[in-house]
Amino acid sequence: MRILAWLLDFIIINVLTLIAITPVVTVLFLIPVLGWIVGFLMTIVGPIIIIFFYNVYLPISKYRGTPGQLILGMQMEGADGERIRIGQAIGRCFASIVSFIVFVLGFFWAFLDERCQTWHDKWSGTFVTMK
Repeated sequence: MRILAWLLDFIIINVLTLIAITPVVTVLFLIPVLGWIVGFLMTIVGPIIIIFFYNVYLPISKYRGTPGQLILGMQMEGADGERIRIGQAIGRCFASIVSFIVFVLGFFWAFLDERCQTWHDKWSGTFVTMK
């Protein structure tokens, strides 16, 4: 289920990025030099901001998860069963980069773990559970 939630989130993030950034960057690339520089930076910084918002704000909000998780009836929680804190969400976001860089092994770890936790869940003290 977590892989399906991740795929849904991947699609949603990419659509949001295209809608939010493409029109602005297209206009900026029409402006010589400065527009190109700002447009290039936006193609890098824009998606990072969207991904950070998506993976930090949404889990700490009243929704307790990403749209992909919510669609599939999942939620994110701390070890105490409560909503995760901002520090946990930020730590989880950065730890997921490590989970990804190491041959995506940190994500697949959920298949081997008895509590279905990824590396970034373990490091941040979070769980993804069914509602």
